[in-house]
Amino acid sequence: MEFGEKVEIKPEHIYFNIVYNDKDLAVINKPAGLVVHPAHGHHNHTLLNGLLYLFPELKKNTNLSRMGMVHRLDKDTSGLLIITKNEVAQHHIIMQFKERTVKKEYAAIVYGKLSNEEGEIETRIGRNPKDRKKMAVLITDGKESITKYKIIKYLSNGTYLKLMPHTGRTHQLRVHMNYIKHPVVGDDIYAGKRKNPNSLGLMLHAKRIKFIHPKTNNAMEFETALPDRFQIILQKGEV
Repeated sequence: MEFGEKVEIKPEHIYFNIVYNDKDLAVINKPAGLVVHPAHGHHNHTLLNGLLYLFPELKKNTNLSRMGMVHRLDKDTSGLLIITKNEVAQHHIIMQFKERTVKKEYAAIVYGKLSNEEGEIETRIGRNPKDRKKMAVLITDGKESITKYKIIKYLSNGTYLKLMPHTGRTHQLRVHMNYIKHPVVGDDIYAGKRKNPNSLGLMLHAKRIKFIHPKTNNAMEFETALPDRFQIILQKGEV
């Protein structure tokens, strides 16, 4: 299912933390394991079902093909998402994403030790020609994709770092880290045989986001604490 496809989305009482809320938008902290938008095989029990339960105005005040959703996170990625409550706010935030003025920062734990304390990964990303369910770095096709990174802490066999995407391609951070031979811990799609031995899930969390409020024009910045699954690995000192 893609944005624009007609489907009845029913409100459901699903728990997630509301970080900020006003008449124009909300910022929520999505838990890992929660699908954002109904899709094939996931018509219920999604974040959007939960949003319609909390904010019934989304059905009448926003473009029905989006229901306030202006960006997404993968099912197993946790963290901050902006939810718009009317079409004016929706358009304003979408334009900020298109103009790349929304600043996002992710916390990640990856396999192995990166050699440079900080750097930038610039490639083109598109559908993997051998597996259409995956994304891949492509030489002559795909879209421009840029990710900056900075190491926060070395573990005995991994690295805790922050990732700052300049673009917003599907699976961008996971593909980029795998491309430089340091896949995200717990990534069952791109990490190959290197599964998460602690079975704690994907070590990727949208930790901070900054944007301009669509009505007040004030700069808005939000940050969340690291989820428990990160704390467990960081305290242990190894993946």
